[in-house]
Amino acid sequence: MNNFESLLTWILVPLCLGLMTNEYMETQKMKAEAEKHAQEAQMGEARAEARALLIANRTITVEVEHDSDPSTTIYPVTLSATSSFDNDQGDELSFFWMQIGGSSVRLGDTRKTSEAKFDAEAGEYEFVLSISDNYGESCSDTVIINVKPEPNSCPTPVIRK
Repeated sequence: MNNFESLLTWILVPLCLGLMTNEYMETQKMKAEAEKHAQEAQMGEARAEARALLIANRTITVEVEHDSDPSTTIYPVTLSATSSFDNDQGDELSFFWMQIGGSSVRLGDTRKTSEAKFDAEAGEYEFVLSISDNYGESCSDTVIINVKPEPNSCPTPVIRK
């Protein structure tokens, strides 16, 4: 019996230690995965905040004035890049505006002008402006135009006896 107990000890002790070690390793692995997911979630939130800030910095809001005509739903918008410049003074600049988001609007030919004009309904519109010099260098920037709807307030009822 003593040999049998000794044999069982030699078999069971390493087996139990192995099981405990395996369980410990699995717990550590699960903790590491949970930490990784938490870090990924934080990075996702940080990316979302950075994107929101970028969008806020690139958004131009167009406030529309009340004109007492409910049929007015289209408003003229002018985008201006007149402050654009080339560090190499004297280079001829070419402009190209391209819409990349929002309801489609007609810009017309904008290759030689720093302004883009269009008629817009309330909503968001996104544009890329590419400027090239006569040496072939080109840079681009993006802008979001947020056209607000015409403001209107509720009439005030006055009931008298």
